[in-house]
Amino acid sequence: MSHNVIRRWLRRHHIFTGRVDRVIYYPERHDLPEIPRANELAVAGSPDFPKWLLIDCPCGKGHTVLVPLSKRANPAWRISIDDRHGPSVFPSIDRNRHEGERCHYWIKNGQIHWA
Repeated sequence: MSHNVIRRWLRRHHIFTGRVDRVIYYPERHDLPEIPRANELAVAGSPDFPKWLLIDCPCGKGHTVLVPLSKRANPAWRISIDDRHGPSVFPSIDRNRHEGERCHYWIKNGQIHWA
């Protein structure tokens, strides 16, 4: 059984939500991985000009979430990185996957906080 399957099962049952402690930059959106690692945020763009954020949703149901970071997008999220405490994303990430399934959480100092 792969680590992704085990990790997602643990997340789905709220046994382990994990930490986000790494930010990996990719030149463009099409360079982002299909599924980022559980402990990292994949960002298209540069630290000075981030464009997109991709995260393996911490709900564990096997989907990723892509949010715009460009200041020109509306709405737009922003990312801040504290080398000691980990990344934070503002505002909260709130996505409806399917009817009745909603993923709503904050990433603050590398921790996932469910709404």
